Amino acid sequence: MRSLKAILSSFLALLVLTGFDGHQRYVELNGRYNGRSSANFYTHETNTLSVLARGTRGEVLEYRKLTSGNYGLRIKVLNGPHSGRVFWIYHRPRSSSVTLFTEAPPAWGSHSTRQTSSVEEAHGMEAVTDVNAKPAPSQDLVDIVNDSNEKMSSLQKPPCNNCSYQPVEGLDSLLRPATRRPVAKACSKLVSPTGTLGPQGQTLYETMAAPQYAPYYTARNALGDFCPKFNKLTTSEKLYAWTWFWTALAHEESSCDMTKEHKTTFRDRRGRLRVLNPHEGYGLWALERDRNIRRWRGAACSNISSVSGQAHCAIDIMVNTQLKRGRTAAVRGGGYWGPIHRGKTQLMPHMRRLAICF
Repeated sequence: MRSLKAILSSFLALLVLTGFDGHQRYVELNGRYNGRSSANFYTHETNTLSVLARGTRGEVLEYRKLTSGNYGLRIKVLNGPHSGRVFWIYHRPRSSSVTLFTEAPPAWGSHSTRQTSSVEEAHGMEAVTDVNAKPAPSQDLVDIVNDSNEKMSSLQKPPCNNCSYQPVEGLDSLLRPATRRPVAKACSKLVSPTGTLGPQGQTLYETMAAPQYAPYYTARNALGDFCPKFNKLTTSEKLYAWTWFWTALAHEESSCDMTKEHKTTFRDRRGRLRVLNPHEGYGLWALERDRNIRRWRGAACSNISSVSGQAHCAIDIMVNTQLKRGRTAAVRGGGYWGPIHRGKTQLMPHMRRLAICF
């Protein structure tokens, strides 16, 4: 009888899950979700406020049916570290990781959510990163990411639908306006024009905050001349400054095109054939395209087919070729990337836009 009840309970829950009609008032998350400030769920949106862990329970305050037939649910969190806060989450009835209820289940009350350690894009429409970020040595990673995102958001107008963010009057944005060469539009997936972390930027940020990397990326003078005020920054600000550095480098290497193919030679103005790279490169940061060539770099560079894979590899290369050897990001000679060697002419104009560093 007990097993029959369990089967019936699961069946009824499934009916509720797939038959959402607006009458369901309570929700429990069976996976990690981005909690957003508005009902915009496209990957380029920068409205993620916090990461909601599996087991989060909430009251449905409002819902919005999207053109795709899926839903945006505005919920008030009832348990865990975000209790009392209000977020929008994405709900795809046919393949969702939420359970909906018409009434609050009697069993609710004592269960608490588990902390999550990585930003996962809203289920059903956004991709999950393949880097398993872990807490930084001194702070919980989720707190670092959320604190950073909230700081970035505090310098902007409230999010709106189908519009771009503008700085609040009287306050400088995190990024000063480009005086010469702005970064490519594709770079907004890393960092938006006003400084908010995009989905790819969050991936970078999380990876650097992992225990094996954070001590190097937050060490004294780690960014060298690219960020003179680095030692005065908080942990979250340091990781943010590094995220902008990687954005600037991606612009110089690939115009922020994750599928960019980098040739080994080029012709100069006189038509002479010049060697640019010893091996063909690929992606945002011109990583070695041939897996056999980069195999010696280890597991961090085993797969560069995704943005997270490229980020993990680039971050690992920086540690092993520069930071672990006591060098800063602004090393002259001996590093992996050409734009770093030519830092004053290529990267420095971009880095000077970062208000917290200069």
